Amino acid sequence: MNKKTAYFPALTGVRAIAALMVYATHVNPISKNLPALWGFFNELYVGVSLFFVLSGLLIGLRYSGETVSLKKYFIYRAARIYPMWFILTLITFIFGVKYGEDWLGLLILNLTFLKGFSETIKFSGIDQGWSLTVEECFYFAAPFLITLLSWLLLSKKKYFIFVLPAAFLAIGFAISYICNLLHIEAFQNFNFVFVYTIFGRSWEFLWGLLLALLYKKHSEKIYTYYNNFLGINWLLFLSMAAVIYCMYLVRIPGLLEDNSIQGILLSNFILPIFTGAFYIGLMVKKDFFVNVLSSPIAVIGGKASYIFYLIHIGVIRNFLSYCIDGFIPDNFWRFAVKNISLFVISIGMYYLLEEPLNKAVKKLFRV
Repeated sequence: MNKKTAYFPALTGVRAIAALMVYATHVNPISKNLPALWGFFNELYVGVSLFFVLSGLLIGLRYSGETVSLKKYFIYRAARIYPMWFILTLITFIFGVKYGEDWLGLLILNLTFLKGFSETIKFSGIDQGWSLTVEECFYFAAPFLITLLSWLLLSKKKYFIFVLPAAFLAIGFAISYICNLLHIEAFQNFNFVFVYTIFGRSWEFLWGLLLALLYKKHSEKIYTYYNNFLGINWLLFLSMAAVIYCMYLVRIPGLLEDNSIQGILLSNFILPIFTGAFYIGLMVKKDFFVNVLSSPIAVIGGKASYIFYLIHIGVIRNFLSYCIDGFIPDNFWRFAVKNISLFVISIGMYYLLEEPLNKAVKKLFRV
């Protein structure tokens, strides 16, 4: 940890792991002849949950207890996310799937993140971009949530913190009911609210925020506890793996992994508890995990993880397949060359586009 800037390299490395988990689900490399292992890899879409918990934790660490103008806060968030989203969405619509006469309206819904509010178009454009709608909703709510959580922690009604996810769900279900009543093509059903909206995913962000607030208030006690508990990060890591495996066990045949109530409870509510606790361990304990996730290659991968997440399936990967598949037989080497190329492109785009554009936006708005 860099105490002056509150920067934890291992948490940057985690971003690379989370992106690779999502990728592993989309290109599951395990043979179906190994059903248990194949099923485990099929559940690694929960890398999205790791991102959400990490977002809550990092926003809480950076902004709780600090006086920051809302203008600066929102510009910093937009500068980090939007330039590459705009560029890659345009590339996807120009060179990717053709959407007929409605392409302009659909493009606008993608560029404004509004696509993530509709079951029917959530996978349009950059398929995995639906999660950015959830992320942006959290960014808008975060200043209010930090204030609310800070107040609750100081009050005699601390238990209300754990009522907040239920309140979010109630609001989401109410919006879904109203949209269906008015025949609005958004929030079409309760399952969509649970899996694809901030209302169903609120606990992941709230838990990250709560841990950040607790860490800032009780860092010395947390440091002592974790360092006196031999192997705690291993225990938390294995607990995360066990929850993911349980998701495979409870999956209902014929349904998507995250569409059963058991899977939702495990991925949205139970897994984040162990994930957040593991992140705290990475912040206060020097061990194997910290050494690996703080390594230069992991940190670089973490910095480029946003780009990698956006391009690991879609137009750029399809173009790589077009270029590579005709020259290399369908074997391990084709898989390896394609993946290495994706990593190299992601890193290159981070240093040549994402980071310069991030700085340019901040400079443009003088923050």
